[in-house]
Amino acid sequence: MPNVADYIIKRLSQHGVEALFGVPAVFCAPVFDAAARAPGFRTVVTNSDLEAGYAADGYARTRGLAAVAVSHGPGTLSIVNAIAAAYVERSPVVVVNGGPSQKNIDDQNTTGVLFSHSMGRPHTDLDVFRNVTVLCGRETNLNSVPQFVDNALKTALIRKHPVYIEFPKALFDAPCPAPTGTIDVTVPAGDADAVAASILQKLSAATNPVVIVGEEVQRYRVAAQVQAVVDRLQVRWATTVVGKSVLSEQHPRFLGCFNGDKAPAPLKSAIQQAGLVVALGAVFGSGHANLMIPKAGHTIRIWDGAAVIPPAGPRPVGLPALVAALDSQSVSATPITYTGVATPVADPPAAAAVELSYQQVFDVVSEPAFLDSSFAVIPDTFLGIYPAARMKLPAADMFISDGIWASIGHSVGAAVGVWGPGGKRPLVLIGDGGFQMVGQAVSTMVRYQHNSIIVIIDNSLYGIEQFLLGPGFYTNPSQPPLAYNVLPDWNFDAFAQALGVTKVATVNTVAGLRTALAAAKAHTNGPSVIRALVGTRSLPAGI
Repeated sequence: MPNVADYIIKRLSQHGVEALFGVPAVFCAPVFDAAARAPGFRTVVTNSDLEAGYAADGYARTRGLAAVAVSHGPGTLSIVNAIAAAYVERSPVVVVNGGPSQKNIDDQNTTGVLFSHSMGRPHTDLDVFRNVTVLCGRETNLNSVPQFVDNALKTALIRKHPVYIEFPKALFDAPCPAPTGTIDVTVPAGDADAVAASILQKLSAATNPVVIVGEEVQRYRVAAQVQAVVDRLQVRWATTVVGKSVLSEQHPRFLGCFNGDKAPAPLKSAIQQAGLVVALGAVFGSGHANLMIPKAGHTIRIWDGAAVIPPAGPRPVGLPALVAALDSQSVSATPITYTGVATPVADPPAAAAVELSYQQVFDVVSEPAFLDSSFAVIPDTFLGIYPAARMKLPAADMFISDGIWASIGHSVGAAVGVWGPGGKRPLVLIGDGGFQMVGQAVSTMVRYQHNSIIVIIDNSLYGIEQFLLGPGFYTNPSQPPLAYNVLPDWNFDAFAQALGVTKVATVNTVAGLRTALAAAKAHTNGPSVIRALVGTRSLPAGI
């Protein structure tokens, strides 16, 4: 008879999950055993707990739902950072945790002897994960397990946030009937029809409106309908970094990627001058504050199951139903006309054949001879996030970024989850500091023969921190960097080779980078690592 762990894996499988990420331990081993028994299911054992969290986040962003299991205590508390990113950026990850028994807790309370991985408190993991999940619970009653699991998955799929489910470790092996029926994951419509009518009315009356298409459009898989509405209304639109490439950037009314103060000037001007901004499933962070806070009274926000149409307060609305209503109601709408507005952002210039600069790395990577729709571009949080936001991508749905939470090192771990059957090929663009955070994830890529390409931009600094804290360093040759921003000098080639990577290169010219990228693209039997050496004071354009 199947057990509780089998039930969990089966339900996950029914909703498109075919991989479990994590680091096996006594507390969660039965979940890995169940995953190994399940037909067509993979177990992806990572080289750190944090990497497992990042990988599950990357998988959820591309596949729609993910699962991760690590050790109670040290493992789960290690992945909190990754789950926080998943929460704010709408990535539905299921954290499956095996915990102490009630006897473990009672013995600790009465004798003072700690159970394994305990801090001396009964429910540390639960207490922590309540802050970074939309549902967090512990189930000890075997008869309630099916309803508990089903409700957690339903919540993750409807809300597009991570959830945390914990069981006493022994309960995983208890017999449990196989799942029956289906889980209803219909997103409540709320006031979708009325909100759609109001949005269309306000768009038609506004001067030079702009729509900002965000990550929820991708998470709820409504991009095609949104594109139809955009085309029907002939409205100008942009994306955020987290939502970049949700729609095709080759579209004639695409204004660019709105990454706050560092966005292209024509796009910032278009937003500032817009009589109305419609933020459709987009979240804004501190980098957007200078532009979006002043526009709050002229911005319609659709986010996290609610709509705010100033001056009224939030009202419930489901994005799928809202987009369907916009699609239906816009059939008879009059196209929007524009006067005196900015033009879309131009393609980046071709790179010159000179020694490599920070900007030229992105110019070369963006060249059609290399970059095509088979890639998922995954930039890290570093100086390169600014030119990455300006890349003109050749197709939709090929960009993944931790652009709001901005956790350094996220990209390499996320690539572990992005890679998979039928998926896009990860192209990681990362600074040397970010790579040093989770570089051992390359070993996971080798173990499972990923064909990921990792481009490490090596400037020997925490460059983005230096730019934020001491920008004069980049223009004054006599100004030293802040001592704590100087990185240890890693031999990245030797490091990658020690982990089993067979395709490595170090380049410092445009021509060398082109050659290395072409060789990496042709190499499909394992990952490739390219170290691009740029000047310590080199800055990408636009910042």
